[in-house]
Amino acid sequence: MALEIGVPFHPKALCKGLASLAVFVGSISLDQTSRSMAREHDDQVSKGIVVVASSQQGKATKVDSPYYLHPSDHPGLVFIMHPLAENGENYFTWRRSMMTALESKNKVGFVDNSITKPYINSPDFQSWVKCNAIVLSWLTNSLTKEIQSSAAHTETASELWADFDERFTQGIAPRIYELRRTITLLQ
Repeated sequence: MALEIGVPFHPKALCKGLASLAVFVGSISLDQTSRSMAREHDDQVSKGIVVVASSQQGKATKVDSPYYLHPSDHPGLVFIMHPLAENGENYFTWRRSMMTALESKNKVGFVDNSITKPYINSPDFQSWVKCNAIVLSWLTNSLTKEIQSSAAHTETASELWADFDERFTQGIAPRIYELRRTITLLQ
């Protein structure tokens, strides 16, 4: 192919040249923009406030609020390498690992029911719905395929947590009694 002025046209060379020019031009304005954005973000963090994009535009959420969602907090996040087994044999290890992960994200209140569902007209309702859905998906992602279906019909993260607690700790009471008795006999 040739351009009208008779110069051979090489699409790859043109693309590389334009890309280089765009990177050069973009780096000048991007560098200034990114410095400005970084300063603004640092100011917000030092004040303890970060503006979160939500259905309520402009609503500020404190970083230490349980309703705060970091951009990396998404439904596909997997915290645990070993999912909860169908028979619950790893329940206590799984539970501790999940609690640690939820504590790091400031979301324990959604499983221990200390953050209850607000009324529908509450300003926190939409934030609660989003956070509950995220925590519920994190819990579901940490289960084996065999028990994921039991989590599919649960509406809140605290209901699912209570269900697992009830399901996998029932058979432990006799074992605790047996261990305490053995310890007492050894003394």
